[in-house]
Amino acid sequence: MPRKTITDTAIEVLAENGRENIWWGDLPMLDEIAARATHTNLLSLNPLLRHSRILDALERSGKFKKGYIILGEMRGNNKTRCMTLKQRMG
Repeated sequence: MPRKTITDTAIEVLAENGRENIWWGDLPMLDEIAARATHTNLLSLNPLLRHSRILDALERSGKFKKGYIILGEMRGNNKTRCMTLKQRMG
């Protein structure tokens, strides 16, 4: 049986949580994806790099649409990347 990709693992975690999107700062879900992706070194990376690599993998997969969410009144860069599953979960 082939191992799951980071994208497949993310889709599984999203389904378990009844969600269709994940964004920068979604710490528990991003860390759960890293923990389940045992064929990678994600869990050993600095959390900022780990979360960025997961979102990068989702963006490259073609199964997610990239968007941005606004984080309120933060100064400077107040937009953060948000990845939404293209095919709605059933």
